[in-house]
Amino acid sequence: MANYPAVTRETLPRFDLYGELEVSPFASVGTIEAAFRALVKQHHPDVSSGDESRMTRLNLAREWLTDPELRGRYDRETDRGRQIPAARRSLESHSVVTRFMFDWPA
Repeated sequence: MANYPAVTRETLPRFDLYGELEVSPFASVGTIEAAFRALVKQHHPDVSSGDESRMTRLNLAREWLTDPELRGRYDRETDRGRQIPAARRSLESHSVVTRFMFDWPA
């Protein structure tokens, strides 16, 4: 993985913060914290061979995405969260339970 230059509050990270934490741009702070803890358990150098650069990116992503000011700036400057992604599959392909709920007579 590429070495990233030092990031400060003035400079924007040059990688996808949401992708690093494997969360949606619409994730709550609680979801971000939970994802961070789960990923740290997997990638911490004390647990596995660990990638120190991955840990640095995880820490940075958590710092930026849990701070409302930094997260807002990141979202504005990277155009994240401006569009709700289209549905990946049609209603017909959902489970039987979901289809049943939508077919329920009014």
